[in-house]
Amino acid sequence: GTDCMTYSVGFRAPSRGELIEGWCDDVVAGLDDDDRYGDAGLALQANPGEITAEALTRLHAMVTEKLADREAFAHWFGAFTTTRKYPEIDWAPEEPLDAAELRALLSGGAALIRNPASRFSFVRGAAGAVTLFVDGECYPCEIDLAGFVEALCAQSCIANVPDAAIGLVLTLFNLGSVAFEPED
Repeated sequence: GTDCMTYSVGFRAPSRGELIEGWCDDVVAGLDDDDRYGDAGLALQANPGEITAEALTRLHAMVTEKLADREAFAHWFGAFTTTRKYPEIDWAPEEPLDAAELRALLSGGAALIRNPASRFSFVRGAAGAVTLFVDGECYPCEIDLAGFVEALCAQSCIANVPDAAIGLVLTLFNLGSVAFEPED
């Protein structure tokens, strides 16, 4: 009827085909055109039309070597899954903020909030470091920022920003991925 309202909230998981296509496109974009198959050392086959098991093994290894790079896949997937669905919702400031202005806002008690159109995720790396993904971009972070990155991905509002995160927050603010909670 006219007196009802419908809301749809959810996440559409990518299909296997979308994942394979996206990952393969990314791998192909990073390949050198001069990286070619070579069959040096292969025994001459009896029939010139035969593709031997040894040749197939070499070809398969050549292709799957790049596709099997787990770290590269994690970085691609982080960027893929955080790409903005609605990029037209832009919070980028008209004038960029500098570090001193950011520190002044934070020391005044301003709370950091995420742009609702932005997507945030992270991947844990070696020795406690993390990689933050926001709006399809990758931000490697040292271990001292891991707790902040985890909070930023889990909470919509952050009251305490550590000094070590000033550069990261400044970048995210100037891109419109985060803002400061409006004062009442």
